[in-house]
Amino acid sequence: MTTEANLSLAYAAILKVSHQVEEAATAASDEVGKRISEIAARLSGWGSESLDNLIDAVETASTNQDKGRSLEELCSRLFETFPGMSVTQRILTETEEIDIYIVNGSEDSRFKREGAIILAECKNWSGKCGKNEFVVFRSKVENRSRRATLGFLISWNGFAETITKEMLRGSREETLIIPLTGHDIREAVRNMNFPQVLAKTWDDAVSL
Repeated sequence: MTTEANLSLAYAAILKVSHQVEEAATAASDEVGKRISEIAARLSGWGSESLDNLIDAVETASTNQDKGRSLEELCSRLFETFPGMSVTQRILTETEEIDIYIVNGSEDSRFKREGAIILAECKNWSGKCGKNEFVVFRSKVENRSRRATLGFLISWNGFAETITKEMLRGSREETLIIPLTGHDIREAVRNMNFPQVLAKTWDDAVSL
């Protein structure tokens, strides 16, 4: 409802209220998803394996569910080592599934400028991740009530060449999607330098 008599002003007033309601609904949905994720993680033995063991699990898992779960846990725990980042594993909403949801409180100059929310998506496939997965994930980042500008697309077995072309195509946009490979993750675990690995991949992505 609005008391504005002018049609243009009335539309603007109602649109403002609509955005406020949508933002509150999205926040509530994400919060419910986070609570469900925390309970599921505790029940599944989350955090009981070392990072080295999780790498072994990622590479030897025999089912799609185990492949996905082991990579999600490995990456979630690595993001937790980044100062200022608060991590929640999988979130389920009515329309989306988000593998890793991160609240960004980093003081690093690269990430401090990014939105309050960072998303990460994990693909533990036998093949490489391509353009279609990149585009779908970017839409998830953009669908966070303008509170997210950064996402990490993690593909254990690397990316097709179409990914680079898609990154170049969207280089003028605010949203930045950074690809991470299994090689990047193994390096971060081996050298215990995940923040440095993220900083390098950020630099590489913005310098395309």
